[in-house]
Amino acid sequence: MAELKLGPVRLFADVRTGAPIALRDGALTPRAFSLRIDFPYGGWFWNAPIGFDLERAGAAPQRHLVVDVTRVALIALGLLTMVTGTSALAAKLKGRIQQ
Repeated sequence: MAELKLGPVRLFADVRTGAPIALRDGALTPRAFSLRIDFPYGGWFWNAPIGFDLERAGAAPQRHLVVDVTRVALIALGLLTMVTGTSALAAKLKGRIQQ
């Protein structure tokens, strides 16, 4: 677990593994990235899936990645907001927007 202290705020980041889920011929172990931010009077916690490990009898363990659709949507929305804001600011500075 990585820890960073910024004054009264503490940040913790870690990759966690869940309990193995038994399959007919092996086991599936989920993995997630967790981020915790502690403030003096509260905090914030975010847990995002990153993949799973698949172990089958007689085979080497395999690591599979999972795409977090919510994270992709949030990044796309943030980029769209930045592009829209930047273009509106550029147009205003060039005098194209009259108020």
